Amino acid sequence: MSDSSWKIKGSIFEGIDTTAFPRDIKAKGVPAWTGDRILRLIGHLALPAAAYVLSTDGHYEGALAKMGVATFAIAANRKLMLHALDAFYGLRWAAQDVTQMSGIGGYFGAVKVLFFHNFLHTAVTWMLMYANPVASSTEITPREMVGAGTMVVAGLLQTVPSVQLYLFKRQPANAGKLFTKGLFGVARFISTTGHVLRDIGAVILTGEPKFIVPFIVVDYPLMASLCAKETVAYMRTKYKAAYAAYESNVPALFIPGIW
Repeated sequence: MSDSSWKIKGSIFEGIDTTAFPRDIKAKGVPAWTGDRILRLIGHLALPAAAYVLSTDGHYEGALAKMGVATFAIAANRKLMLHALDAFYGLRWAAQDVTQMSGIGGYFGAVKVLFFHNFLHTAVTWMLMYANPVASSTEITPREMVGAGTMVVAGLLQTVPSVQLYLFKRQPANAGKLFTKGLFGVARFISTTGHVLRDIGAVILTGEPKFIVPFIVVDYPLMASLCAKETVAYMRTKYKAAYAAYESNVPALFIPGIW
């Protein structure tokens, strides 16, 4: 059976190379370190420092000025909150680079992921804050606290199950076995739930509803096709009866009782 035989017809991604996370049905245990994985790790660890330089040297304000958007000063405590979130997510994404079970997708895939994380998830958040007159207030609003808290919870929902899976797969006796415990015992794609929740948190934090649009463009196909269809088909092919039992015991893909 070829590695692509599990791909289904009628997927949103049919005919498109979805190898941001290449899959190998024969793979067992923890994958070896490769140059593209190391590149991503270094890039994510450097993200908080890059964001700090860009946010303190006027680069974000300059970019907004060129677009004709008025900017406002961001209060020191609000900047500290944003820097803390940058540091948290730099570490969260670096942890993913270490624990990820599938391939990275080559150097192009690594650069693509770093671009999205640095631009869409970091730079755009900062620029939306600079364009918001409320940002100059010395009081962080309850909405912003809810948004930041949601982003932290989301990051943990992504990182904790990945670490749990990694520790399981590191044991030689578990090579080739399906992991169904920990947070993966709550929903089969709980880390994807965290991914989408992070985007929702960013929208709440910035107070900019239109910010959800670019996230929907990525998140809906991710949940509706790549995870709910393609990845399920792959897991059924690779783990057979074990995955059928997992589906029976943990019917939720993302949110128990809802989806």
